Parts: sequence; C-alpha cells; structure tokens
Amino acid sequence: MIDGAIVLDATFSSEAMKNYADRGHKLVVLDREIAHPNIRQVLLDNRAGATLAVDYLKKGFNGDFYVLTGPPNSFDGKVRLETALQELKRFERQGDRIHVIEGDFEESSGEQAAAQIAADWKAPVSIFSLNDNMAIGMYRYFTKAGLEIGRDVRIIGFDNRDIGEYLIPRLATVDYSKYKWGSVAAEKLVKLLHNEPTDNEIIYTSIIKGGSVNPPIMSR
Repeated sequence: MIDGAIVLDATFSSEAMKNYADRGHKLVVLDREIAHPNIRQVLLDNRAGATLAVDYLKKGFNGDFYVLTGPPNSFDGKVRLETALQELKRFERQGDRIHVIEGDFEESSGEQAAAQIAADWKAPVSIFSLNDNMAIGMYRYFTKAGLEIGRDVRIIGFDNRDIGEYLIPRLATVDYSKYKWGSVAAEKLVKLLHNEPTDNEIIYTSIIKGGSVNPPIMSR
C-alpha cells in the first residue's frame, strides 16, 4: 500500500528489500549496500569517521587500545570496526595490545565493557566506542570505579549525541549531520518516485574534540 520507503533497520533483510524493489517499489537504504535500479543508498562515511577517531586517540599515545563493537547485524558497526582495526595496524608498536570487546550499542554493554577494562587496568588506555550510547555507559562505570576519564581512560564515541557535550569531561566523538542524512534520503526517494535520475550519496563525518581525550599520555 506504499509507493516507497526509507529504511534504517538491520532486521529488515536485504533479500526482502530486493523483492519489493523487483515489484517496482522505490527504496532508499541508510544502513547497507544494495545494487538495484529501484534502490538508492545514503550512507554515513563510517570509514573516514573511524579513521579520524583512531588517529585522534593514537596521536602521541603508546599503550593498550580497546575497540567496543556494535551488534553483529549492524552495517555501520561492521564498517567502523574493520576500519579501526586496519588503521590501528599502522600505529602498531612492539608491546602494544589491541583488544576487541563485543557490545550492542546500548549503555549497559558500555558498562559491562568498562568493568572488564577496569579489572585489567594497569596503565592509561585508549578506547574507541563505536557509538556514544556505550561511551555513556562507560562513563557511568569508570566514575564509580575511580578511574579518571581523559587521564586513566581516554574515550571517543561516534554519533555526537546531544548529551555528550554535558558530560564531564566532554565526550570526544565523531559527528555528522543527522538533518542532512534525513533530508538527502527524502530527496532521493522523491526523485525515485518521479523517475528522475539520482545517485547514491555519502554523508561526511568530522571529529568533535573533548576532554575525554586529553593531551597525549605516554604510558611507557
């Protein structure tokens, strides 16, 4: 009963979307790559965002590095994780250790990851949380555990949630325009519905600096 849709839902299978597109429905997807004449993609530039995050955290820092992942069915999470690990290899030095902790983009998984990190903590560490929700959960746990954010644990998130600027210290994060993401997606759908030419598009990312990543700390 619809002409088209904008989809941001990892539980909606790509095969189902292709079936709808085959029947003539117009779709704009925000969370996967699909090649089909009736489907357009408006994706975040997760690769650039993850690269910026790792470069910002690793500048002048030697020590253990943690990456807190998203759920396994998240396209954004997969791309951010793959890119972060690739970028970390460029900075790898003897003795450095890279740890990957499974998360699910919820605050509770951030708290659980922070408990694991705190139990193993011996020297300052850097943490790339693949979204801000999990970073907020880590703030909650580390504060109770007596580890100082920005000194003992250096954290950067992704998504630039509004609450990040009110955290103490301010959460460093990867930013993008949510308004533009939605408006571009709507524009693509309208053009598809009117059979006008339109291409896939990328929404660019940038770094928001914050006190959660203080001036470089040398752990060794």
